[in-house]
Amino acid sequence: MSKKLVSLPRNVAEEIESLKNVNVVNEFLLNRQYLVDIEADYILDWLGEKRIINSYIYYRAITEGYEIEEKPEDKIKRMYDMYKTDHQETIRDVLETLNIKIEGVNQ
Repeated sequence: MSKKLVSLPRNVAEEIESLKNVNVVNEFLLNRQYLVDIEADYILDWLGEKRIINSYIYYRAITEGYEIEEKPEDKIKRMYDMYKTDHQETIRDVLETLNIKIEGVNQ
């Protein structure tokens, strides 16, 4: 049975990918001092938010793989596409009230 991949914020995942693209190996990605030395700010800021939980998630992401969290706009678009017409109108009304434009929903 395979484990579900952990989700990382887009900016953290992109920073990991950019480091891997220049051949930074997992052992270095798991070394906090190395991350400080190379100024991996997105990763370090995210790790500092909920230190124990995010450290565990980060370790799993590096060792087992990860997926990128959906942006809020993408989540709303996915939900919008799932609902029937009457709910779609409600979603559009709420977004209009909040002055939020999402391509494919209300734009």
